[in-house]
Amino acid sequence: MKYAAQGKGTVTQGSTMRGSAQQRQGNAGISTAKAAQCGDPHSKGRAMRGSAQQRQGNAGIRTAKAWQCIEGLSKGKKQAQQSTQALNGAEQQQKKKDNNMQEYTVTTMHTLTQQFLWYVAVAAVEGGSNYWANFSDWNPQSEPEIEVNVSCSEQAVKKTPVTEELLLKGIQALLDGKCRCSRQLVSTLRCACATGDAGDVDAELADVILQVALLGEIVYG
Repeated sequence: MKYAAQGKGTVTQGSTMRGSAQQRQGNAGISTAKAAQCGDPHSKGRAMRGSAQQRQGNAGIRTAKAWQCIEGLSKGKKQAQQSTQALNGAEQQQKKKDNNMQEYTVTTMHTLTQQFLWYVAVAAVEGGSNYWANFSDWNPQSEPEIEVNVSCSEQAVKKTPVTEELLLKGIQALLDGKCRCSRQLVSTLRCACATGDAGDVDAELADVILQVALLGEIVYG
């Protein structure tokens, strides 16, 4: 029974079967030739036929091995193509995922009043930052102007006026993500700046604003 070829470079089962039959014939020829060499009366005729069968069998063996090699190469090529296709598919999926995960930064402008910044200073001076900072010349009656100085011997910070510009520096750095800070505090600050309501700025957030403004980062707390 013959089978149709299953693809380019793939052998038929019939070709392999013919090679095996020829191999068996060659083995029989070898046995016949050996018998002739041992003194069989009909040695000459059998030896010639055996030699012919042996050559035919050897050719069949070579043919079968050649087809097996071709079939192996074909399977290897097919597997390599499948691996390449799988790799390309994975790369495309990763690129698609990276494009979907790409982040964009949008800068929003906020207008803060002097009163807003004064409330931030009050929250820092009267409870937020007095565990590490030394405040002097504090005048709570100066609203909305800020009249207070801050120093920190541990950080080699000499007496420095707390001004609107200084607090704005800390607020901008936090909103721009230039220093490490909890997302919750940054979100609260962003919301307070958007609404202009300093009531959302508690002592903890005011302390963070002053530390970033004065020290460049959150050192305490």
